Amino acid sequence: MTTEGTSGALAPLSEDLSPDSRALAESLRDLFYGLGISVRRYAARRHLNPGALSRYLNGTRTPPWDFVADLIANRNQHGTPVTIEVERLLQQLHDKALRPNRAAHKLQQMQTQLAEADAAVSRGESHKQALASMLEDRERELRDLRQRIRRLEHEREDDRQSHETALATWQDEFRQLTGERDELEAAVDRLREQLADAREEVTRAEGRCVLLEQQLEEAEARLGPPALEMALVEALEATNRMASVPQLVQLVTRLDTPGQEKTATELVTSAGRIRPVTEAAALIAALHAAGRQHHAEAALPAIVMTRSAEDVVCLVASFARAGLEDCVVTVLQTALKIHAPDQLARIGAGLSGQGLEEQTKALLGSMAVTHAVVDAVETLLTLDHLGFGGTAEEALRDGARKRPVWELAELFGALCASERHDLAEALPDTVALERTSTDVVGLFSALCDRGLDYSAHQMLRTSVSNRTTAHAASLISALRTTGAGSPRLLIDEALTDWPVQGVAMLVQDLVDAGEWAYAMSAVGSAVRHRPPAEFAELIAVIESYEGDLTVLLTFFVSSQSPGDIARLVLALYDGGFFAYSAFAFWEALRGRSAGHSGEVVGFLEHLRGSQVSLAHLESHLEPAPEPDPYSDPESESGSESAPRTQSLRDIALLGQALHLARLPALSRTALLTAGVRLAAGEFAELLAQLVSVAPHLATALLQDVAREADIGRKFEILVAMEESPFIDALYPRFFLKVSGGDTELLTTMRNAHKKQLRRSAEERAREKLRDERSDRFEDYKRTLRSLTPRRAKGTHRKVERELEFLE
Repeated sequence: MTTEGTSGALAPLSEDLSPDSRALAESLRDLFYGLGISVRRYAARRHLNPGALSRYLNGTRTPPWDFVADLIANRNQHGTPVTIEVERLLQQLHDKALRPNRAAHKLQQMQTQLAEADAAVSRGESHKQALASMLEDRERELRDLRQRIRRLEHEREDDRQSHETALATWQDEFRQLTGERDELEAAVDRLREQLADAREEVTRAEGRCVLLEQQLEEAEARLGPPALEMALVEALEATNRMASVPQLVQLVTRLDTPGQEKTATELVTSAGRIRPVTEAAALIAALHAAGRQHHAEAALPAIVMTRSAEDVVCLVASFARAGLEDCVVTVLQTALKIHAPDQLARIGAGLSGQGLEEQTKALLGSMAVTHAVVDAVETLLTLDHLGFGGTAEEALRDGARKRPVWELAELFGALCASERHDLAEALPDTVALERTSTDVVGLFSALCDRGLDYSAHQMLRTSVSNRTTAHAASLISALRTTGAGSPRLLIDEALTDWPVQGVAMLVQDLVDAGEWAYAMSAVGSAVRHRPPAEFAELIAVIESYEGDLTVLLTFFVSSQSPGDIARLVLALYDGGFFAYSAFAFWEALRGRSAGHSGEVVGFLEHLRGSQVSLAHLESHLEPAPEPDPYSDPESESGSESAPRTQSLRDIALLGQALHLARLPALSRTALLTAGVRLAAGEFAELLAQLVSVAPHLATALLQDVAREADIGRKFEILVAMEESPFIDALYPRFFLKVSGGDTELLTTMRNAHKKQLRRSAEERAREKLRDERSDRFEDYKRTLRSLTPRRAKGTHRKVERELEFLE
């Protein structure tokens, strides 16, 4: 061997080389020359010893296959790519070159088998992940199909009687979906079996890797240190099994130089795998203390992969006592990725048993959030079986805080199917108390789709009863938006035991959120279930928030049932809110249909409300007077109990509502009372309003007036009706007919009045004509004065003739 090999050019191959070694060296040289760089540069690039690289290329030493594989990879990146056939030929040459050295050849075969086993592990992991992903997709499709089938079943049950054609269509779709569901269930079962097989295969491959590593280490140990040319890694492997922890730390420190970092990390990894777990933990801690933590951190995941659950617990405990939090995190993260569900449960139980509650929470909480539902359930049930039910419940709560709600519903269903309802209840309770209203409603819908209606409704009640009114308002809004449940039922359940202040705040929050209908539903629920004193207090609190309640009352009347409106009117009156009571009463008459207002009045009569007594109504039967522009509005505002006058339209609607409420006598009496107080023109307007809403009440009013009024009043009313453009001529004739003995006199008086009207009209026409002639005369006179003599010559005679005509 010459020094040329270490500087740049390679020396010629020795004549003493065996044919196999020569063939391998020539092939390696061909690969190396294709890179176009010197030996020293390639050695620096690959962190190799230049002398060792020269011996590999000169054939004096057979390189390990890793060196050949790296050389092929570099040639593929920077030169002409190496074909598969050439790579196989190189492998055969390498194998032949090693055969004279049986121990080295055996060692290389075992390394190759280890690489193949490790590749099998990688393929198994990829296959397992693919199967898990496929299983998750199929389970999601199966869950969607089950939800669609349940919806179709509900639709079939509701529409079966009246939609025979739709039922036939549904049956076809139902059979098709059922067939798809069965296929997906079969596919899910197959994938689960394949996933279990893949896990077993990975476990066997990992076991084979461990066995091959041990055999490889034993074979390397049996080789012994060769004279002078023994590779550095071989020496380190021998030291790895015999050196103490301090000696290993010193060796890693010496190797921590440029070009040897990878060797140092491999040394730590190998020692951590084969040594007892206490020594492995001590080695990692000693490396941290010596400032070589980067080697410890790089080797730690590989160490955890081969350790049992008990070893992982020991590692975490040792690192926690030493204050190595980064190592604790690395161990827990690696365990989450590679350990099976039952092993994770044992790790969690072991950590909890040693009092490492923080680490237990971190491990199991991450498991409950990130692992597939089937794995999470297996882990939790194993934990509970080991006597750590509280730890399992706490992990469930961590999952409930962060996991998607549809996965929580699946997890809840799986736990219930395993008869662990006590453990499963931690999920909806945590969501009800800590998640947003949208998440609560989402889980509610998902649980209902799975037939878990009781748990879903219990979760809603818990969420409403234990959180703020703003959350309750947001929850009601989310229920309305998604159509997942009945917000009104939730309101009734929630407000049963709430204090008055809480109910008022809920109403305010619903109004602020734009949910007026449900705010009114809350008020209606309070009307139905609260005693009068509490309802009066509630109205007072809402008024302190809102100010004037007329807008709120208007919306209530326009959206609630007649019974609730009647109860509101009566409750406001009994609570001393007379003006609000009257406002709600009249809004009920004018805001909805005639039948609706009649039902409101009927409920008031049934509830013995004074609003439908004549004594109470008489104060409202006066028409609203014209405002005095010179009066002081503040001085005439009146007290809350002062009577509020109503328009003629309202009086007509009142009569109609009383009649529809089966109070015809009170209806006629109220209308007659109002009619007696009105001037003739206003009476005609009231009659016109009655004709538009209830013509039979108009004829009844005319009959009552014809019976009660004197001749003068009758004449005024008759004249007002005939002069009104809104009253048909039939009504004056009917009035004359029902006037009895006064009919002839009224006819005479009407004819005389008409004659007088005609005379007055003719006199006014003549007066108007005289005024027009006078105005024309003055115009012509002004015209004559404005004309010049020449221009006036032709028009003078014409003007004079017109003036003579006008005179």
